[in-house]
Amino acid sequence: MAAGSEEADDAKASAVLALAKDFIRKQRIGCVEDVYQTDRVIENAYEFVEAICEVVGYHEDEED
Repeated sequence: MAAGSEEADDAKASAVLALAKDFIRKQRIGCVEDVYQTDRVIENAYEFVEAICEVVGYHEDEED
């Protein structure tokens, strides 16, 4: 694995962690029950998942 690739992966991991922490803070998730019992968390998760995909990339189907 090339050093540049490791650095890029580290940067992506840091970005995803920052997104996750920001989402948890904004949604006021204090425990697992908040995830399952609060509709706003699920409703706002779509944008969170999209942001992660923008950082990490999208799945490329081998059949395409």
